[in-house]
Amino acid sequence: MDGSWDGRRHLFDRRRMTFPTGLLKRVTALLDEAKIAYQITHPEPEGEAPEALPEPLTLKPPAYKLRDYQQEALEAALTGERGVLELATGSGKTAVAACLIHQLAQPALFLVHTRDLLHQTHDFLAEHLGTTIGRVGDGVIDLQPVTVATVQTCARALGVKAAKDADDEAAESDPTDIRGAQEALAAHIRKVPVVFFDECHHLPADMFYGFAMETHGARYRFGLSATPYRTDHQDLLLEAALGPKPVSYTHLRAHATPEHLVC
Repeated sequence: MDGSWDGRRHLFDRRRMTFPTGLLKRVTALLDEAKIAYQITHPEPEGEAPEALPEPLTLKPPAYKLRDYQQEALEAALTGERGVLELATGSGKTAVAACLIHQLAQPALFLVHTRDLLHQTHDFLAEHLGTTIGRVGDGVIDLQPVTVATVQTCARALGVKAAKDADDEAAESDPTDIRGAQEALAAHIRKVPVVFFDECHHLPADMFYGFAMETHGARYRFGLSATPYRTDHQDLLLEAALGPKPVSYTHLRAHATPEHLVC
């Protein structure tokens, strides 16, 4: 090795002997198969001490009743604490997310990739959680315990490049002015304990992975997608950042009732 880059992304840090926690199940399965003993540790970011979770939020329970597959997705997410929830278009991903936010009762950041989804998701959470929902994007920066934000604006606050790639045709720019708010926004992103990446397969792989690695305080980290597969074959970055898929429902739209057709 001459120290030059070989053109590959390496997810294992040889210096610190660490890898992203999203790959934990994959790595332990390989070690178990090879009958190799191991011990799991979770190093904190350099210079940082773990923070206790804040006091539980007071949120109204959503009035709708989850369907069986939505309830299963909710329970799998609560058990696994991370992962990509693969739910068909129209099967109620945001309805499941709202119930997750209510159950966890912790500050949450819900990231979307278009301004239409920003407003749609904001209004849905405000209606069903009975609390003021923050909004970051489309010219507004209003941070609240539960906030919906465009990933483009948040990436700029973190200094993460948001270049387009082959899988993000649906993404759009969001030139929200973050001057004067960048430091507070970046600090909020790095410490919030619950993060959702909606339509995570649409995000540029490098930007998404870099962004997710900045969410140091996110004990709970979820991706929501109808098709969490990438044409650029960088699916492993999704798994590294979020973990494996705990549930997969891709055939349910015909069975959903109108009140469940949410995002």
